[in-house]
Amino acid sequence: SCKTPFAPPKWRPTGYKNQPQPKSHSIFPIPSLHHPITPTFASMTPSRILPDLQCSLLCEEVRQEINGSFMLIGVFHAVRVPEVPVTAPRLCLFNRWTAGYGQFLETIRLIAPDQMTVLRKHESKFSLQEVTQHAINVVMLGAVKFEIAGPYYVEVLVDDVMKIRY
Repeated sequence: SCKTPFAPPKWRPTGYKNQPQPKSHSIFPIPSLHHPITPTFASMTPSRILPDLQCSLLCEEVRQEINGSFMLIGVFHAVRVPEVPVTAPRLCLFNRWTAGYGQFLETIRLIAPDQMTVLRKHESKFSLQEVTQHAINVVMLGAVKFEIAGPYYVEVLVDDVMKIRY
């Protein structure tokens, strides 16, 4: 027979007779599953969870392949032009939402350098039926005219909650 270098435990899980059970010392009391104030699973099922914005990318074009994959072309980090005004023939915004549950309204705003003027606004509805799902929204803004020099901002909101401003 083979000897193990470890001593057997001094206690055994519930079900073994005549064995002492360990004492639990927790600074955070854990309620019993059968305690009358513990909510049942059915009452903890959410009716709506606001989703997380996993990414938001501004680019020149978004294409979807036959296999469903997306290709983003010309992702912007900054746009430098020799003079203004200038018109961008097309701007695309690629947003991926995840970890939410329910129906939502996505709002996209393109803000001028004065941080008050909204150059473009686009709203679209989407839904997530499971928290493990994701939703991809692609918005195309055509012929955007930039009148003055300075930083322009993109704001992404879901149900009037700002998720990102860049």
